[in-house]
Amino acid sequence: MSATALDVRWEGSGGGPGRPRRWTEAGPSHDDALERLERAHARVGEATFAFLSEVGRAEAKVAAREEGYRNLAHLLSCRFGLPFARAHRVVEAARALPRLPLLSGALREG
Repeated sequence: MSATALDVRWEGSGGGPGRPRRWTEAGPSHDDALERLERAHARVGEATFAFLSEVGRAEAKVAAREEGYRNLAHLLSCRFGLPFARAHRVVEAARALPRLPLLSGALREG
């Protein structure tokens, strides 16, 4: 097992009162687990910023109609499996990001 791998087990019989099933972990302490959650959340922010930035750049470069899509949101929906409403919100967020420097900075920094 690698240094970062966890020994995670599904513990308890579950199903009955007073006997809940839960994930247990032999490994990091409470503080370590919280720190790992914070780092993972920061990576999500960084990845979100990167994706929105690429969507913004793609809007100027990708000819969605020439590719057979109605628009960039339709392309994102079809190619990446996003629900169309979410893809539309992603495009809107990408358009707004340059006008929101505090949000951009926070996402960029995680």
